[in-house]
Amino acid sequence: MTLAAELAKLRTLPTPRVILAICFGLTLLAAVIVLAVQPSDESVYVDVPTGPASIVTMIGSIVFGAWLFGVEFGQGTLRRVLTTEPRREVVLATKALVVALGTAVFAAALLSFAAVLAVAVASAHAVEIDAALVFNAVPSITIQATLVALMAGAFTVLFRSYSGGMIARPSRWAYSFVRTSRRTPIGSTQPTTATV
Repeated sequence: MTLAAELAKLRTLPTPRVILAICFGLTLLAAVIVLAVQPSDESVYVDVPTGPASIVTMIGSIVFGAWLFGVEFGQGTLRRVLTTEPRREVVLATKALVVALGTAVFAAALLSFAAVLAVAVASAHAVEIDAALVFNAVPSITIQATLVALMAGAFTVLFRSYSGGMIARPSRWAYSFVRTSRRTPIGSTQPTTATV
């Protein structure tokens, strides 16, 4: 029941499609820019399409992981979810599985798309690049993106908020820690409370 519900969210809610459209669009835009600029350096043909694709993949993975884990917090439906499946570990494990598989497929597809674009743009300008080098980066970045998405989901559950939990609360904790930490001034043996 829980796996079917998570997969239904992926099919019916617009957020995954928006993430895909933005990520693929930005990767295509980077390739179009390289195609228009026609750089003379061969490394640009590899770096420009795949570099932004890597960054966009990580950002998309963070948003996807936080969204899937936190959609119930945002919509206030967590009680209903836990009523149908009261074992929280099953709910969290299902979400983690869907995030891991979804992110792996998303990242591999986006990075492969960027690699194909890099090879196509280079060949359009009669520049030889090592296609194997471009495609060899796909598995490692896919693994990194999957782990990043799972960490985003963990922070979302920890802070019970998929937006504020990843940005506002950790920074607030860091600020309050610095503000209330006990420091010993240079040349003194007595700690004082720092004020910010």
